[in-house]
Order: sequence, then structure tokens, then C-alpha cells
Amino acid sequence: MPANRHCRLRWLRWVAGLGMLAATTRMSADFLPPQRISHHIYAAWTWTLATGIWLVSLGKWGWHREDPLQPRRACPRRR
Repeated sequence: MPANRHCRLRWLRWVAGLGMLAATTRMSADFLPPQRISHHIYAAWTWTLATGIWLVSLGKWGWHREDPLQPRRACPRRR
């Protein structure tokens, strides 16, 4: 296994941490009725940020071709 495998998944730690923060913020909103709306707004922004990091991090694999396009060649039997 490569020695820098923890560096490649740093984004996953950020997404997991932000997801836990958003869940905690959303849950704590029920205990503080006067700040309920602001807690929901903070949780929504945190989910948006986590989703953005996730999409940017995985986007390089989503839009990357495995095999480069090969130019069409004439059939070797047809000359």
C-alpha cells in the first residue's frame, strides 16, 4: 500500500467531519427553540459545503476517461 494513502483521502475526513457537524447542529436545534431557524440554516450551509467538497474530490474520477480515444483506422483486410 502506498505510504501517502492518508493524503489521498483527506477530503473524505473533511466530508465526514462536516456531515457530523451538520447532524449535530440539526439535532441541537430542537433543544434551543429561540435559535432553531439559525441552527437549521447553519446545518444547511454545512451540508452544502460537505457536498461541494465531495463533488469536487470525486469529479476528477467522474469526468476522467480510462482509455484515450483511438483514431479510426482502415480495416487491414480492405486495401
